[in-house]
Amino acid sequence: MYSSDSHLTIPDIARIAQSRGIDAVIITDHDSMEAIRDVKAQNTFYGVKVFVGCEVSSSAGHILAYGISEPPPPKMAPDYTLEFIHEHGGIAVAAHPYRKIGLGVGDLVFDLHFDAIEVMSSSVNKHASKSAIQSAKLLNLPMLAGSDAHRLRLVGSYYTEFDDPIENIDDLIESIKANKVRPVRNNISMKKR
Repeated sequence: MYSSDSHLTIPDIARIAQSRGIDAVIITDHDSMEAIRDVKAQNTFYGVKVFVGCEVSSSAGHILAYGISEPPPPKMAPDYTLEFIHEHGGIAVAAHPYRKIGLGVGDLVFDLHFDAIEVMSSSVNKHASKSAIQSAKLLNLPMLAGSDAHRLRLVGSYYTEFDDPIENIDDLIESIKANKVRPVRNNISMKKR
């Protein structure tokens, strides 16, 4: 709800996630981590763990940051964005890299040091997803999926499955770094909600 393009609340996201068998969600507002305030006192809603990351708008496209406590400044060059994320103890994920110029970093995935690539989400078509999968394979990087849910009906439409239990953000980061993850398309009904 801290992104200008969505007004979803954490309880609503968690309620839908729980109904679709999702154990945890990561809230990644655009260039904001204000949601941390909402989850500090209560990190579980409807039995769903809630973590906070950020979808950073670099000058070349969106980058997901997990494991940081403050967002990088927006519109920085992507190499500086990644440097900021890594220096602050987080991991950097190329968000929907082949979505379109300005929203995804495209072939910059080959020039930068990403920790993983988002290969599936509700915001990309099959061609963009296929290009992301090929890039991740060539770079031997973990492949993630995310709902990119700007509407409730998209919550849990795509998700990442983890081999090990995830109790906190450190577990999540370690599992991604160890490539103990799989992107999944959820075969749920996308009825309006």
